This record gives sequence, structure tokens and C-alpha cells, in this order.
Amino acid sequence: MDTLQQKQEKIIAQFKPLGQDRQLKLEYLIELGENLPPLGEKKCIEKNKISGCLSQVWLVYEYVQKKLSFRGDSNTVITKGLISILIHLYTEEHPQAILKDNLSWLNEIGLYDMVGPQRANGLQHMINRFKIIALQHIKKK
Repeated sequence: MDTLQQKQEKIIAQFKPLGQDRQLKLEYLIELGENLPPLGEKKCIEKNKISGCLSQVWLVYEYVQKKLSFRGDSNTVITKGLISILIHLYTEEHPQAILKDNLSWLNEIGLYDMVGPQRANGLQHMINRFKIIALQHIKKK
């Protein structure tokens, strides 16, 4: 299993060939979103919803053997692509690793600039939810 840093490096490498082309990056996000398995109606409920996002976004998780695993969904494909990246990075990670992530990889791929201010705000709310979940499990080492 890759470390968090290795997963971040792979994400950066996947975005690098797209250069500064915003349209190509959005198309890649759409592809990621289309490949994320749906949660289903039973999981897309209010208690799993991430507030503060323009789109509807849901996140569920499990804490097994001191690691967190995530699944998520959204009603828009670009936002689904964003949550897909975060799920990929943070699944099978210890809560401490998630909390220590300085998010520099976001700047390297230009994700905030690419998605615009409203989605960037929603992305920050998604990241916050992952960090809150990690914080809640930090004492369950």
C-alpha cells in the first residue's frame, strides 16, 4: 500500500501532463467523478452530507485496524471528481497522517484555481470534514 506522500505524488503526476489547461483538468475531474462508485440512497442522507458545498456531497467512513477508509458521492460530476481525489488519498490512512497533510499537493496541481471560488470553498469544506473525522479518531490509536 502506498504512503500518503506516494499517493500525493501520483496525483501530481496524473495532473502534470495537463499543464495549465483548465479544460483538460476539468475533463479529468469529470472522468474521476464518473468512475467513483455511487453510495446509494441509504447513505446519501443528511447525517452524511458535507455542509458548505454548493453541490450535494456525502461522505461515509469506517475505522478499522487504526486506519480510516472513506466512500463518498455527489450530485455533480466535477464535485464527485474532487471528493474522489480526497477519498483516494485518505483511504487506508492513519488519522494522524490525514491531520498532518499540509495540502501542498493542491497548489502543485492548481486545484483551487482550476475549480473557481465556489467549488474551492466546497473543496475546503470537504477537506475539513476529512480532518474532523481524523481528529475524532486520533485518540482511538
